[in-house]
Amino acid sequence: MRDAASAAMQLIRSGVQLGAMEIMDDVQMNVINRAGATPFRKWDEVPTLFFKFSGTKAGVEDSLNLTTQIAKSNKSKDFIFAKTDKEAHDLWTARKESLWSMLSLRKEGDEVWSTDVCTPISRLPDIIGTWRS
Repeated sequence: MRDAASAAMQLIRSGVQLGAMEIMDDVQMNVINRAGATPFRKWDEVPTLFFKFSGTKAGVEDSLNLTTQIAKSNKSKDFIFAKTDKEAHDLWTARKESLWSMLSLRKEGDEVWSTDVCTPISRLPDIIGTWRS
């Protein structure tokens, strides 16, 4: 998670135009697989970053190249790009289905807590490293 958070921070600082970014941990990816939320794909159960890029076609191409470099320098082993609107929708389905997947797998009487965290980008790797310890 620390490497994924570091990649996210570096990407934002690089000036890449992002429409959205989501970081999901290995537990969330496991839950999505177990719930069958994305029947078109079985995900690696590792920390995962999802990005939506914005800008011109040439700008997005440059952003993809820089993102690939940053991800690799932070130990990323895989990179998947959507080439169509449907592929983009399918990729983001995992992020959108995370909470519902967790709810569908909970045992009777269990509670599920969902929250978002706000932190300065410069401290993102630190807060995630502390939280996951």
